[in-house]
Amino acid sequence: MKTEELKKKLVEILNEKELIIGKNPVFDKKGVVDENGKFLDWRALMKFETPLEAPSEEYFGFKTNKTGDSYDKLIKNPLYNFFCHEQEAEIIEMPPEEYFIKMAPGATLTELFSFVDKKTAGKYAEKMKSGDKFPIPYLVYFANTIGQEGKHRAYAARLLNIKKIPVLFVKNNEVIFRVFE
Repeated sequence: MKTEELKKKLVEILNEKELIIGKNPVFDKKGVVDENGKFLDWRALMKFETPLEAPSEEYFGFKTNKTGDSYDKLIKNPLYNFFCHEQEAEIIEMPPEEYFIKMAPGATLTELFSFVDKKTAGKYAEKMKSGDKFPIPYLVYFANTIGQEGKHRAYAARLLNIKKIPVLFVKNNEVIFRVFE
């Protein structure tokens, strides 16, 4: 979700829940102040947020409500994490090969596939075939760093000729907060 869309959604939710009044609140890293001067701490968002939704209801072999890691909080509380932890996330879909390319831009697929334990990926593929669902892979982009988790799951999907997989895409919002200051 884009920054302006997120802000607009947040203002709608806060007004709907009668937590703030007005369409032009003032945002900062600690909370929001409405048109009457009422302050709302971002931690209050934990009480009523809706989780992120995947672009498709079902993905063969994947659960879209879990990463199996601390990034689950981004799926369950996207607005809170956007404002309190300066992280924005969305569930996007992409071919398994694209996941590898985004994991290490500039490397070839052959190089990237060499880091996959084929035996492990094969076991995952067999489990997927028998109906098991795995946590979704994720990609994390912070400054000049790219983190990932899920290369074996992505490779297993490739082995099964799955065209698109869900991926939690996480990025730091340091630049976005300059808008609010």
